[in-house]
Amino acid sequence: MGCGTILVSNENLICLSCFIELPKSNFHTQNSISIGLEEYNFIIGLYKYNNDVIQQLIHALKYNGKSSVGLVLGIELGKLILRNDKYEEVDLIVPVPIHRNKKRKRGYNQSYYIAKGVAKIINAPVKEILRKSEKGKSQTAQKKYERWLNVKDSFSLKSNSKVQVNHVLIIDDVITTGATIEACVKAIRKYGKVKISIAVLAIA
Repeated sequence: MGCGTILVSNENLICLSCFIELPKSNFHTQNSISIGLEEYNFIIGLYKYNNDVIQQLIHALKYNGKSSVGLVLGIELGKLILRNDKYEEVDLIVPVPIHRNKKRKRGYNQSYYIAKGVAKIINAPVKEILRKSEKGKSQTAQKKYERWLNVKDSFSLKSNSKVQVNHVLIIDDVITTGATIEACVKAIRKYGKVKISIAVLAIA
């Protein structure tokens, strides 16, 4: 799905050459990491979102019905999580939700499939405990403060969900300003003190 060449028997969706070319972000190795005002156990971004192939893959995942891309790249993200020096056992993996209308149109939530790929590696359950309560505007062309205003109160815990765990891992496809992640964390922390970590496929 990267370069369009025929895959060999041990390759899945993406050829080895494209995998090698994907730019690793090394975001988790920086000495000072923050997203908004929240504190996290660890933050991991697998790739830099400045490469044609990774942009193509994530676009296929989000808009072309290629949910399997989420599983394949989620496995790679899971491997990086396990190699992280700050990794501590995760009790629950929570994908960032999308609005129900968008999910109905797309057929699935792309972050859920990324989370399922991560779960195969770190052996933790995936549960969709959050819901996006407001559709909001597209954030593609918005600046940081506009993004924060757009999503700051858009997420809430589902009424039948309870967070009775020590460590939650939130999964998303791309971090741009961190506004969405911060809003999700805010929603989870309303229901008790819990350690939170973040992992995404790409850092924009």
